[in-house]
Amino acid sequence: MVRQHRFLTEPRTLDSAQRRKGEALSHQERFTRLIAHEFRNPLAIIKSQAQVAQREATELASAPATKKAQQRQRTIQRAVERLEMLLDQWLVANRLALGNLDVHPATLTLGPWLSALVQSRSAAAGRPISLEIPPSAAAAKIDGDLQLLSTAVLQLLDNALKYSPRDGAIQVGVFLTDQEAGIRVTDTGIGIAPQDQELIFDRSLRLNPETSLPGMGLGLPLARDIAQLHGGRIEVVSTPGQGSTFTLWLSLAP
Repeated sequence: MVRQHRFLTEPRTLDSAQRRKGEALSHQERFTRLIAHEFRNPLAIIKSQAQVAQREATELASAPATKKAQQRQRTIQRAVERLEMLLDQWLVANRLALGNLDVHPATLTLGPWLSALVQSRSAAAGRPISLEIPPSAAAAKIDGDLQLLSTAVLQLLDNALKYSPRDGAIQVGVFLTDQEAGIRVTDTGIGIAPQDQELIFDRSLRLNPETSLPGMGLGLPLARDIAQLHGGRIEVVSTPGQGSTFTLWLSLAP
């Protein structure tokens, strides 16, 4: 009788654990939505007011004080854009972890899509990013979620910008195999030691956490997760002191 009683209560224990897990996930999802809402409202206000102030400063005479004001407004705007990017990064990573991320497949043409991404990121960073796409690769197509794949590429670009000197070259190239497209981002930054090249994709670990460089260490793990969600992968080749090359591999559309 004792054995039977213990055996019969095990399914109840399992059901209870699953229910608690479901409640915890539901609570985490509600908390995520709350945080997103609470962050986005003040960020939108700051961003809009900074844009208005910048336009007003531009209309005034070009006195030294006005130029300083314009510079302050640009600094505020870049900071807000950075916060927005970090918030979006965290939200996507959290939804991927919870398994409730909506995916909207579409067919993307590599040339126009990448050109727009690189130009916008270069303008926002105030730094040149070179892009080289052969004609055959520019016309190639891939299937995937536009927003998610754009996020993955932007994470690779941000990583290159973050770890490269201000005057360091950043290059984006595209090449094709029979079945895949490779999007390669090369920087001239600090590089990554061989033993650390797998650790950079661990979302629970950030190398050199004492550094003053911004970020939460989610960028590269998020980019890899998005690549894997699309049946792709990310490869890294790096030499300390000589920079890094990250290649995002995605299947070509049939």
